Amino acid sequence: MRDHNEDAFLLDDELRLYVVADGVGGHNAGEVASGLAVRSVHREAQALAQAIEGFEAGDMELRRALIGAVPRLIHNASDAVFRYGYEHPECQGMATTAVVFLATARNAFISHAGDSRAYLLRGDQFRQLTEDHTLVQKLVKEGQLTEQDAAEHPQRNVIIRSVGISPGVECDTLYI
Repeated sequence: MRDHNEDAFLLDDELRLYVVADGVGGHNAGEVASGLAVRSVHREAQALAQAIEGFEAGDMELRRALIGAVPRLIHNASDAVFRYGYEHPECQGMATTAVVFLATARNAFISHAGDSRAYLLRGDQFRQLTEDHTLVQKLVKEGQLTEQDAAEHPQRNVIIRSVGISPGVECDTLYI
């Protein structure tokens, strides 16, 4: 649909860190926002390597620390994207969605903002793990719209949480 790609991703098998960011269409410089967000998450996640090792060795206090640290990766990326937009007027208002997957030996931490999704594949079945941060999904959750009505709603793509639209962003985080 668009004449350019606004997506960015990271696959870091050594860190077991996987990130997808999708520049928010209709805003300035979505491709800049998604690239900045992915680089910010990667840079900050490298500092978590020791905590992950300690958690894998059985230090359960580090689980709590990681549950707090993973959403901060996206929160801080939002700050970086917002700051860049402030410093570069041609990019002001840029934003992106993001989903971060950080694996440990037996578990994973997932944090996200926007409508980029994480799925679990078991056998040949996919199950959506994350919940979209869209206006329509909020209305469905509140019982104001049915799933069927939501699929065709004219505002189904309106995102209510995104990375970079403000200095920080509220993220949902899962530990699976």
